[in-house]
Amino acid sequence: MTNKTDYTWSDIGDSSDKVLTQSEKQAIADEWNNRNKSGGSTDINKANVVRGKRNTLLAETDWTQIDDVPQATKDKYKSWRQELRDLPQHSDFPNVTIPSEPE
Repeated sequence: MTNKTDYTWSDIGDSSDKVLTQSEKQAIADEWNNRNKSGGSTDINKANVVRGKRNTLLAETDWTQIDDVPQATKDKYKSWRQELRDLPQHSDFPNVTIPSEPE
């Protein structure tokens, strides 16, 4: 889904308790456009959520890489954990799907 990024002052209605000036409306339109553009604050917030989920999954599966864990378990989780670490470098980040944990 592509977010609208071409709002202008004429797209903004008046407040219920105040008539807004054209410059006030344009400031609101500019903020909406900034939030919706790629890399805007909406993407930044989403990126923080994705990173948080990724970090939690990595922390919850750190045990799979310690010395006394069977090699088969280590191998099963190793590539999945690398996929998680690579998510921020994905060309569509933060609009990515978090890979499923191995069974």
